Amino acid sequence: MEPPKGTSRQFLPTLIKGREVLALIDSGILWRTVMSESLFRQLGYTRNDLRPLPGVSLSTAKTGSKIPILGESRHYMYLGIGGGRTKLKFKPVILGQLNMPLNISASFLSRHGIDQRERPTP
Repeated sequence: MEPPKGTSRQFLPTLIKGREVLALIDSGILWRTVMSESLFRQLGYTRNDLRPLPGVSLSTAKTGSKIPILGESRHYMYLGIGGGRTKLKFKPVILGQLNMPLNISASFLSRHGIDQRERPTP
């Protein structure tokens, strides 16, 4: 799993249900960790596995742009990091038309004591 070339964004290789997923560390999402509908379906879930949430869309970094909120997963998932050695329990919010498969929120990282700042390479 390689991050897209030519980007300054931070990515984290993860495992969800045994599937490798390159997650975007998204400091701009303060609310919840979000997953694309596409990945949600690839993991074997359907819209019947969603619990509705208030609000119909989420604003993005692009001015005036919004992504539809489809709901919250009814099921807890485990996000494996560090080659799957560490597993963090989460219930993602599922968004339609999300470009990345998984965007990990700043609040999720903070709650689990993960420092998202880049470290200088020695």
